[in-house]
Parts: sequence; structure tokens; C-alpha cells
Amino acid sequence: MSQSAISRIWRAFGLAPHRQDSWKPSTSVDDYEAARSTIDRVRRDIGQLLSHYDVLVGAAAPGAAPRGLAATGDPILSRAWQALGLAAATVPGLRSTGGLPRGIQVIAQSELVALRAAAWIERVLADRSTTISGAMT
Repeated sequence: MSQSAISRIWRAFGLAPHRQDSWKPSTSVDDYEAARSTIDRVRRDIGQLLSHYDVLVGAAAPGAAPRGLAATGDPILSRAWQALGLAAATVPGLRSTGGLPRGIQVIAQSELVALRAAAWIERVLADRSTTISGAMT
């Protein structure tokens, strides 16, 4: 992309990255390094946990999906798994008391394991008469 094209985009959106006196990073270097250190430590801990279990299962969002199509809901519960580089799949099938969808999040060390577990959970939820006591197949 040419410099003139970049300049046009900056002007169109009112950006001025060349004015460093008015610009500052949103996260300090110290905070960033502390977060990276925490992620590295937690990655080891979760790796150890997942060496004993196939998947972790939990809520995909703090609440039900919002009404309408303008938003999908709060992604806060998936951010940790993304930072840790883990595979995560969300399964639909549950409903709030108001009838809005609630998702189940399946977390694993590999996409294949996460998707297999998610498919199993989806089948179980689709057939409400199935007892959730058997092993995943």
C-alpha cells in the first residue's frame, strides 16, 4: 500500500499516528511483560490439568445471548483460552429462562479433541432423553 493511500485513510478516520506527543500505548511494557509471564505460568498449569482430562467444559458467556442480531454476547469467558492458545468450541442447545440461547464452551489442547467433544455434547443435548453418563464416542 502506498504512503499516499495510508495518509488518505488516516485523514478519513481522523487518525494522527505521526503525532507521538499525543499518543501512548494502552498497556505499559511492564504490564505487558507481567501478563505474558502469567500466561506462560497458567499455560503450564492448564497443560498439566489437561494431561488428566480430555476437555474442560463451561459456560461460553456470562449470560444468555442478547436479543436480535446486532451482537453475539460477551466474549470474556473465551479470552483466557485464546491467550493460552487452546482450542475452544461453543455448542448451542441450552436456553435461558427467557428462552434466549446459552452456549457451552468446550476447551481442549487440540481442535480435534475439542470438536469431537463438542459434537458429542451437541448430540446429547439434541436428544434430551439421553443420559449423560456414557463415555464420548
